[in-house]
Amino acid sequence: MYKYFLFFLLFLGQQLAAQRLSQNTVFEAGVYRQWEDFKANQPAFPLPDTSSWAQSISPDGNLLLLSEASWEVLDAQGEIWGIAYRNQPYIRVEQPKGPPYLVHLHVVGKISYYYYRYFKEHELPMTIYDPFSGQAVGQKTIINKEPSSKERILQFETGEQTDFTYENLRAWIKDDPGLLQSLEALKTEEYEDKLFKILLIYNDRKAVYIQQD
Repeated sequence: MYKYFLFFLLFLGQQLAAQRLSQNTVFEAGVYRQWEDFKANQPAFPLPDTSSWAQSISPDGNLLLLSEASWEVLDAQGEIWGIAYRNQPYIRVEQPKGPPYLVHLHVVGKISYYYYRYFKEHELPMTIYDPFSGQAVGQKTIINKEPSSKERILQFETGEQTDFTYENLRAWIKDDPGLLQSLEALKTEEYEDKLFKILLIYNDRKAVYIQQD
């Protein structure tokens, strides 16, 4: 009898320590070397001293902006997956040019979601004209930068990441036949408004848990 009572107390303690993952989850401040650190809510090491680590939040609160010198401070510890700053998780996103982004996980759940804006570069041919004759005398290629955005989803339990699209969301919610049916009934023009709602419903139905001190 006493043995069963101890087992019950141990089980109860584990349940109290593990909390349902939600927007209210408090993430331990620190640096994630890999996805497993994030999943366990156990950063590999503390954040550097902020006196030597310059940071600012973008106006929309979505990006944690670091200087190249700050990245050197972080990368001195080895490649990082992300960080928790002010109890919120930020995931590292590489850019074609310049330092990486640290992007806020806008939704945390079984399927987490994040987005960021960037400039997409296109090569455009430009004709060069003689200013006196008006005749075309050659061509050169210019780089045109077009504002764009990227939406991504993250499987909390596996660490897999992919673009947030109808097909990818469909593949990830197959364990909820009813919601899958609702998704498949959508018209293409409804995707922009309703895909995100379906993701939130799925997370509400499929609880995952994270360790909390």
